[in-house]
Amino acid sequence: MTKQAFDQIAEGLKEAIAVANGIAEPAFWHKAVEIDVKVIRNQKMMKFDAIVHKAEEDGYWAEIPAVPGCVSQGETMEELIANLREAINDCLSAPVLDDRRAEGL
Repeated sequence: MTKQAFDQIAEGLKEAIAVANGIAEPAFWHKAVEIDVKVIRNQKMMKFDAIVHKAEEDGYWAEIPAVPGCVSQGETMEELIANLREAINDCLSAPVLDDRRAEGL
C-alpha cells in the first residue's frame, strides 16, 4: 500500500469517527422522509417519499422520486416540507400532453 493510499484511508477514518461522535457533519448527507399531501386535483391524501439533502449553503433541498422533476428547497426542514407539498401539487396539476398528439397521430 502506498503512503498516499494509506493517508486517504486514515483521513476517511478520522472523518467517520468525527461524524459518529457528533463532532462533524458527513460530507454527503441525505435522509428519506415520507410526506402526506392532500392532492388538489383529486382531493385525496397521498403519501410521497422524499430524498432530503443538506444544501451546500444553509438549509435543505429535496426530490420526489415518484414525481419526475419535482424538487424544492427550504431553510428549515419544516419550510422544506411545506414547499414540497406545494411543489408536488404543482407538478401533479400540470397538464400532461398525450403522446399520440405529440407524435401527430
